[in-house]
Order: sequence, then structure tokens, then C-alpha cells
Amino acid sequence: MIDRVAARQSLVIYAGAGVTIDRTGLSWPALVENLLSRQKSPAVADAIMKTNTPLQAASVVAKLYADRSVGWETVLVNDIRTLLYGGRAWQQGELARAVVSLAAELVDNGKEFFLTTTNYDEFIQQEVDLLNLGRRVVGLPPVEARVSVIEERDAALGFEVADHTRPGQILHLHGHVPNGGGRQRATVVLSERDYMVAYDRSSAVLEELFRRHSVIVLGSSLTDPPLLRALAATIPEADEDRIRVAVVPLQGMGFPAGAEATVDDVKDSVVDRMSSFGVQAVVPDFYYQVAQLVTEIKICLRRRNPAVPKLPTRPYRQRLGAWWNSWSHESHGTLEQRQHADHDALDAALQRIRTALSVPHGELMKLEIWVRRDPVETGRLWLWASTASLWRNPEMMRYAEIVADSEYESVRAFCAGRPVIYPDDGDTRAGRSDRWLTYLCVPIRLDERSGDLPVGVISLASMRPKSSSKINERHGARIGTVIAEHMRAVAELIIRK
Repeated sequence: MIDRVAARQSLVIYAGAGVTIDRTGLSWPALVENLLSRQKSPAVADAIMKTNTPLQAASVVAKLYADRSVGWETVLVNDIRTLLYGGRAWQQGELARAVVSLAAELVDNGKEFFLTTTNYDEFIQQEVDLLNLGRRVVGLPPVEARVSVIEERDAALGFEVADHTRPGQILHLHGHVPNGGGRQRATVVLSERDYMVAYDRSSAVLEELFRRHSVIVLGSSLTDPPLLRALAATIPEADEDRIRVAVVPLQGMGFPAGAEATVDDVKDSVVDRMSSFGVQAVVPDFYYQVAQLVTEIKICLRRRNPAVPKLPTRPYRQRLGAWWNSWSHESHGTLEQRQHADHDALDAALQRIRTALSVPHGELMKLEIWVRRDPVETGRLWLWASTASLWRNPEMMRYAEIVADSEYESVRAFCAGRPVIYPDDGDTRAGRSDRWLTYLCVPIRLDERSGDLPVGVISLASMRPKSSSKINERHGARIGTVIAEHMRAVAELIIRK
């Protein structure tokens, strides 16, 4: 599948809500509930969410805002802006960056990309800007990506599908809420009525794109009516070169406890359902694997580009195995020697973290790193080093299976593929230990020329509950600094040995 996508001359990348969730942790239902909570008490907001679908609740939100303010649309958009951008940068995963890197690789190969999204935010455009800064440093031309928005007033002005189907664009199907002020008034598709008004225009644009180009769908629940209508209307004929792929991680399907025996059947059901739309469904186990799949398509494209010097790129599993063989080799010292040295490195980093977060003396913390052990043969994380423990025999260290509902917070964050503070919103499970009550867990990736690799997790834990701990979303700016300058720095020092 990766080779087939890479071989296409043009590609529509459909970015659903999962791309924003990977950046902010904010799902569509969570956005709606947060907006409700600005108009109603938390108890009432919770009751409305539980007795309505998220879209129905969004209609209630729109009515509440309209009833309370003359300029209610501006107030609503500003509240959405605050929720999207307010102190959430530290939570970002890799998916938006991987999408933009794939688009750039398509351009470098003389191919066309079309980015379409149901999301309001400008995170994809931000990644384009960051990527272009790096390209400028190495003498590469910038990737041109123009923002296009389907707006409600388009209907009155005479809607033209061609205006929204040009290559090299970031098309917002449901409105656009850029970060910062001083820009033109933004409008969004939020309520049921909004969606009904926008339905025909969104469907028409998607049908035109899907009829002419191959498609990869990312971060979508595959329930959006315009998407499904466009897919159904543009099923390729047997002799056509277009392919369509939807990446649907199993982790997002909400399996009940004890349902492991039905996993393969559920995967098959997703494949069967999407085949009726002429779409090949790819069902990875975890969220982090979506970004990894996009990265592997980019690597495949780079291998095909005759203008790029050939790098020693290998398939994903081979790269993982090569990293493990190098990292675990005793030329770096015995396991016991290395584990002791890494314990000391974590201890020094923890002191710097306490200073950066202004942690009071009475808040006890630990810093630990989990590493994938023999990742080609096993699906486990290994608690390699911790400031709370020093093992005489490294073989006595703790192991954990990589499963999305693990009792270990570090494993759950690894599967999510982005930094997470636990307990997170809606997490009703009790912590694995009554001793360590709050965690900040940060997945670690090795960024190498031949392709990045997910190799572990570094976690900061506190004995205080989140409400009184310095590990708290309200300290978002400081948390971001700690992740970038201390946690990832010491983790990279350890995993690159």
C-alpha cells in the first residue's frame, strides 16, 4: 500500500478531527462541551452532552450564544480560538508535521498535493511555515500552501468548485479560526443547520477532488456525510489508476474490557465497510502509528526521487531492529554500568525540572524512562532507569506490554503518540499506585536521516494530585519548556548511546 500511494502523481490528504486531537488533545465533543460550560454550569453542560449527540449539543451551543450577545458569532469564534490555542502547544504529537512533510515530499517529486480538513485551526499552516524555515536554511525552495475556506457567504456570491480544488492548497471545509487577532471575521460550521447549509458545497468540492486524484484519509471517524457521499460518488473503475486509503486506528474504537478476542473481526468489519466505498482501510493498533505510516510514505517517495542522493533507508522494522542492536550493544558499557549512569543523568535532569517548574520542597517527584526492548520480536516497553529506584540487576527491571489501556501511564502515552498529563480529562481509572498520583508522559522519537522511530517514553511523576501539583495544564508554558529543554534532551542522550 505504501508503495502504491507513493507512486501516484497527485494525492488528496483529508485531515479529520484526529489531526487536531493529536496536536491539542481536544476532540470535537470536548470542544462542544467546553463551549457549553461557558454558558451553563458544568453539571448542566454534562447533562446536555449525555442526552444529545455532539452535533445536537453544538446546535444548543449556537442558540445559547445567539441569545446572549448581539455580536455572538465573534464571541463564539473567540472562545473557540482560546480553546484551540490557549496553552496547548506542549501537547502536540507528530501527525500534522508528518502530513506537511509528506506534502513537501510530493512537491519535491514533481507531484501535486491537495490538503483538505474539517478542522478550524491553522496548525497545518503553522507546520508549513516551520518546514519552510528549515528548507530555507538548506537552500530548498519553500512549499507553497494557500489557505482556502468554504464560507457560508459563498452561496450568495455564486459558489465555484474550481476555486477550492487547485493544487497546493489547505482547504478548510467547515471554517477557519486563525490564531491571533486583527484578521477578518471568521465563520465556522458548528450547528446542525450550519452543516445542512454547507453539505452540498463541501460534497461538491470533495467529489471533484476525489474524482481526479488519489486520496488518503487521516484522523477521520469515517462518519462525515459529505466525505462518505463524495467517496461513494467517485469509486474508481477497474482500469483507473486512482487509489483511496483510510487509516483508522483501532485505539479510537472504544473497545469494551474483555473484547480482545473480537479485535480481528472488528478490523475485518472496518475493511469490509470501507471497501463498499472503494476505499482500502488500514487499521493500525495505535494512534502513534498513523503518523508513522505517513512518514513511511514520505520515505518511500524520497527513495523514488532521482534528484535526491540515495540514503541508506530501510523498512521500518529493519530500522527499529538496527537501533535496538546498536543501543543494546555492550560496547557502550555493561547494562548495569549504563543503567547507573542513566540514573544519574535522570537525577540531574530532575533537579533542573524542579527549578524550571518552581516545584516546592514538599512535592516529591520522580523521573523515569521506558525504552522499547527488542522491538522487532516483542511489543514491550522496559522501565530502563528511574530516579526512584536503582536496580542491581537490570534484568529485574519492570516490563509492560504495549496496549492502549495499559495500567501504566507511560505505556498509554506511548500509544497515544503525544505528551499527556494523567489523569487526563475523562480518565476515570484509578492510578496504578496510590503513591504516584500525577504523571506527565512524553513519547520519545529518534529523528534520523533515514526516518524517525518511536523508541520510548520519558515520564515525570508527582505524589501530589493534579489539582495541587506543578504537573498541571494550567502551567502549560512551563510544561512546554520542561518537555523541550529537559525531558526530551535527557531522553535523547540516553537513547542515542
